[in-house]
Amino acid sequence: MIDLSLYRTAVFDFDGVILDSNQAKTDAFRTTLEGDPPELIDRFIEYHKTNGGVSRYEKFRCYYRDILGMEAYDDAADDAVARFGEHSWNALMSAAEIPGAVRALEILRASGTPSYVVSGGAEHEVQKVVAARGLDPYFASVHGSPTSKTEHLAALRDAGKLRNPGIYFGDARLDMEAALAFGLTFVFIAGFSEWADGARVCAERNCVTINDFESLR
Repeated sequence: MIDLSLYRTAVFDFDGVILDSNQAKTDAFRTTLEGDPPELIDRFIEYHKTNGGVSRYEKFRCYYRDILGMEAYDDAADDAVARFGEHSWNALMSAAEIPGAVRALEILRASGTPSYVVSGGAEHEVQKVVAARGLDPYFASVHGSPTSKTEHLAALRDAGKLRNPGIYFGDARLDMEAALAFGLTFVFIAGFSEWADGARVCAERNCVTINDFESLR
C-alpha cells in the first residue's frame, strides 16, 4: 500500500499510466508505416516496445536511419510523425482511463500536492487530450516531447517545483531511470505496460510495482 499523503510532488507518465493507450499507440505506429516491408515494421515495433518513453520524433528517425538505412531521412521522419499524430489522437481520445488514476489525482489535489504529466508523447497532443478529457484541473502543468523527460524534470527541479519527497508513476524503464536520477520514488504501473521484464527490474532496484491505482490510498 502506498500512502499518497506522504509526498509533496507527483509525476505521471501518460500512456499506460493515465490512459490505457499503449496498445493503441503501438497499432498507430504500425498503421503509419503500412506499405513498408512487414519484417522491417516488426523490427521497428520491437524497438518501440523496448524503448517506452522515447519520443515519436526519435523513434521515426531511428526507423528511417537505422532500420531502413537512409542517409537523408529528416523529411521522411517528419512526414511519418504527422501521419502518426492523426492515428495517435484518435487512440488517446477513445482510450479508457487506468483504473483508479483519476481517484489518485483527486486525492493528490485535495491534499494540495501538485501533479505533473511528463510524457514521451508530443507535448501539444498530450496537452490537448488532457484538456479535452477534462483532466487539466488535476495537473499543475503537462509536458511532453520533443523535450526529453529528464530535461523536463530538471526544469521543474530548477524552478523549485520538484519537491521531495516526490513520487513518479511510470510504465517504462526510461521512467524508472528518470525517477531515480531525480530522487523520486518510482512506482511501476504494470497492468498496461509493454515493458516485459519491468517487474523483475523494478524489484532489483527496490521500486514498487502495482497493477493499477486501485491499491493506493
